[in-house]
Amino acid sequence: MSWHKPLSGLVLFLCLAAAALAGPDLVCTADLPTSSGPLPDSIPTDVAVAPDGTLAVLYAREGRVGLLRSDGTPRAHRGLPAPEQAPPRLDPISLWVGPWAEPTLLACEAGKRQPEWRLTVRQGVLRAQRLEGAELALPAVAAVGPEGRFYALSGQTLHAFGASGVRQYRVSLGGLTAPRAMALDRQRNVYVLHALGLAVFNPKGSPRFQIDGAQAFDLAADDRLLTVGRDWVRKYATDGRLLVERTWQTSGRQVVAASLTPSGEIFVYQRDPHSGSGRVLRLSPQAEELEEFPQPARFPPGQDPGTRLDSQGRLHLWDPSQAVLQKYHPGGRLESRAGYAPQAAPTGRLLRPADLAWDTDGLLWVADTGNCRLQRLDPQRGWLEPVAVGIRGGVVRGEPRQVAVDGRGAILCVVHPPSGQGQVVLQRRDRRGRMLWQGDLGEASASPIIKLALAQDGSLFLYRSDSRLTVPVLTRLDSRGKTLARVGGEDRNFHLPGQFASRISLKPEEDMIAFKGGVILPVGGRLAFVNSRLEVFDVRAIRHARGATLHTLPDFGGGAVAQGQILYLTDLANGVIHRIPLEAR
Repeated sequence: MSWHKPLSGLVLFLCLAAAALAGPDLVCTADLPTSSGPLPDSIPTDVAVAPDGTLAVLYAREGRVGLLRSDGTPRAHRGLPAPEQAPPRLDPISLWVGPWAEPTLLACEAGKRQPEWRLTVRQGVLRAQRLEGAELALPAVAAVGPEGRFYALSGQTLHAFGASGVRQYRVSLGGLTAPRAMALDRQRNVYVLHALGLAVFNPKGSPRFQIDGAQAFDLAADDRLLTVGRDWVRKYATDGRLLVERTWQTSGRQVVAASLTPSGEIFVYQRDPHSGSGRVLRLSPQAEELEEFPQPARFPPGQDPGTRLDSQGRLHLWDPSQAVLQKYHPGGRLESRAGYAPQAAPTGRLLRPADLAWDTDGLLWVADTGNCRLQRLDPQRGWLEPVAVGIRGGVVRGEPRQVAVDGRGAILCVVHPPSGQGQVVLQRRDRRGRMLWQGDLGEASASPIIKLALAQDGSLFLYRSDSRLTVPVLTRLDSRGKTLARVGGEDRNFHLPGQFASRISLKPEEDMIAFKGGVILPVGGRLAFVNSRLEVFDVRAIRHARGATLHTLPDFGGGAVAQGQILYLTDLANGVIHRIPLEAR
């Protein structure tokens, strides 16, 4: 007897058993068409049902929410798309400090090498502006001109940007080696500190002169020039005359930065390249030493935007460990610090919204992912004050990607760090959005897909899949967070009935939908029904009547169940919301 005959019989038996466990197909009885959306081609991505039957439909691409009656007729559309915000993290590559503008940085998006962002200190915070019209590359340095333009020197080309961030013109320079700092005077002459010294060009890019050996320089508001070499200091008048020259012994210290005050005094920062310790010298207008301020050990970061002295002798430097621009009195006192955070859009503006849920007070909560906040919509009064979202013990701004409301009115949300580094967390918040509790869900670096659903008895279902899990994990917890059941992961016991090799994987846009003490999971164009013991007890295909033919539906987004009987499911492929009766189970 051949060995393959009993094996093929076993396979046939398992297939028949799996088919026996699957119930009859579910058939859509009505569609809510895309004409209900804010635009003719709107694609609904999620839906939530209020106790009074109102449907809230999320159109993520348009950044809008539609309020529909249960029959699909529109009540209102709320929200406006928000403009794409700056990246969650920027790495500065060049710092400019001068007399006619706030400190400004040229920056790259984290992990990239293209400098295309300007960071400016405004009200104690670094605000970002994208630079457009130029392909900048490293190395690059930046400056602000007296007329307000922002200048970036990339390679041998100087790019000038207007107030809107759009390039206005460019000028070719030449003969520069590893530029480190730059400034422009009132006649738009360009001063560039590079490996050979200080090179000066006219506005058309022609060389004017060079001061060899300069290691630091400063240009005052009236165009007086200060240059400092390894063992000398020189000060020039606005017409180029040498006013003061002094030589000194530096004892092996490197000159890091220098500045010229309005009264003519000079500040110079020197640092020992081996120990990192240094000093700031205050000199008279004749370059005579008046005061010395010892400095703690400081070593430049790998990507060093530079350390600068301003016209009051304050040190400005970037601290990469805290991602802040710091300003120190030469005596060592920290006077200010400015961190970067993408600026949130106005209330009611949505950027990459990911989820929505009704609370017990009739407010709609929207996970405004791209703006790192939760937004609340009152159907009668409109948008309320947004709730900023951060991660306790982590980043100041976090991305809420799931939101749900329990039977007591508490708000649950899954929050991811925007950078993809750190912990994804589950947060419980009160009805005002104040955080009550937070717990870790896993490392964000594994790119997890995490979904949550709340049962009527208060228990919580958590679904998780990521790049490190062979089989996704589904967990059920009670209202206090105690684990009641768990399937998947290493146990590999989370699969379709009789199909032990199957994998129940949710896409980022799909929902886990609470239903009669369990959940419904979309799986490859079908619905898997899971009970409170986390057993997949039924699988149904969804068919749609088009004329006399039933077509299987392939691609789902979010969904919700109304009154325990009607499933509303968004169809991303066809751009509609399906209304599907669920028979008593």
